[in-house]
Amino acid sequence: MDVLAAMDTEHKAMAAALVETRGAMADLARTAGARDASTALASFQKLQTVTVQHLDHEEAETEEVYRAKRDTAELKAMERAFGRVNPVRGGRFIAWILDGASQEERAAVTNSMPGPVVSVVGRIFGHGYRKNIAAQWNTA
Repeated sequence: MDVLAAMDTEHKAMAAALVETRGAMADLARTAGARDASTALASFQKLQTVTVQHLDHEEAETEEVYRAKRDTAELKAMERAFGRVNPVRGGRFIAWILDGASQEERAAVTNSMPGPVVSVVGRIFGHGYRKNIAAQWNTA
């Protein structure tokens, strides 16, 4: 199976798991029953599994290419384009990318992005991510 076919399969698996999870959550909201809670939990676990599998696969496919080409004009242009992203969107991205990052991973971010940008934009505009998303991940 080629890379694009594998990604398509992964995207379909994530979409199906998301539909299943939405249905399970709707059932749980309607009944608040133990059985529906168990079903919802199983649905979330399946969604997490297929999503992490896809993200791991994506990272494995792109990391080597990025490292090999990081000093090319194309990658520099991409970095400049990311620099023009709306600060709210950028802040959420920074907060997400740093959530659970190791020291080495944090250093990689600050080596490619000015430290003040990471600190200010990530803290101010990443607040919603940390409050609403990261807090939920940390309770799992």
